[in-house]
Amino acid sequence: MPITLSRFVRDAVSRLSGCYPPEEAKSIVSALCCHILGVRQYTYITEPDFVIDATVAASLEEAMSRLLDMEPVQYVIGRSSFYGMSLRVCPSVLIPRPETEELCRLAIDSFKGVSGLRILDLCTGSGCIAWAMSANLPRSKVFGCDISMPALEVACSQSVDAPSPVFFRFDLLEGLSSLGACFPLTDKFDLILSNPPYVTGSEKSSMSRNVLDYEPDTALFVPDDDPLVFYRAISCMASRQLKQGGTGIVEINERFGTECLVLFEDAGFNDCEIIKDLNGKDRFCRFVR
Repeated sequence: MPITLSRFVRDAVSRLSGCYPPEEAKSIVSALCCHILGVRQYTYITEPDFVIDATVAASLEEAMSRLLDMEPVQYVIGRSSFYGMSLRVCPSVLIPRPETEELCRLAIDSFKGVSGLRILDLCTGSGCIAWAMSANLPRSKVFGCDISMPALEVACSQSVDAPSPVFFRFDLLEGLSSLGACFPLTDKFDLILSNPPYVTGSEKSSMSRNVLDYEPDTALFVPDDDPLVFYRAISCMASRQLKQGGTGIVEINERFGTECLVLFEDAGFNDCEIIKDLNGKDRFCRFVR
């Protein structure tokens, strides 16, 4: 018997209720339907008798099996919304978070109306930061680097109405000892941005399966005994690659705001400040060369 969209949504939300809170479950099911059926978010309300084709129903059921195994909906549909863009994502890259959108907004607001910038995104992952800069800061030359070749392939594959950033492989940690020799770019930057790994191993116990089982560990975690390892690397990079007067903004672990601030101050940067996210948590460190 054919199934209506309204019934599918009701049943799917109920099935996911053991995995997610009701509103989140409804949002996940809505995203799935929009992607697979090509309907609008509220079609199940405005067209309750919308009938789902049997072939498409099979695709929805396959997707539901993955969702019930706690796979993030963004990986199931292969897309994630970020700063007005629809980006390709897969388990090779982190799913972009709202906090990283805030980082982009800080950068874009700081340089609104300025053209011809040189911008570097360290630990680029899906390329979400680099693409947001390219789309919103006109005539900028944007670069993004990452240690992961699969991540770089995803970043390069994004289809965004903006000039493509230049993506390249670079191991930020290993490159520190011989940065001048191995870093492939010689001209300095007006802006360096990064959302590096910053979650400590001890925080795993409080994290959900949909993150731990699917998102890449190398893009998330740092050792408990050295949680600022990437920030030291970024500081060293910025001291060499930022122009005089250039700005850096990095996303941070809320637990280490003061430590990050001191790290950049001790490295000789000016106007260092911790900026809170929309939830009032220490989330970004901004510094000036």
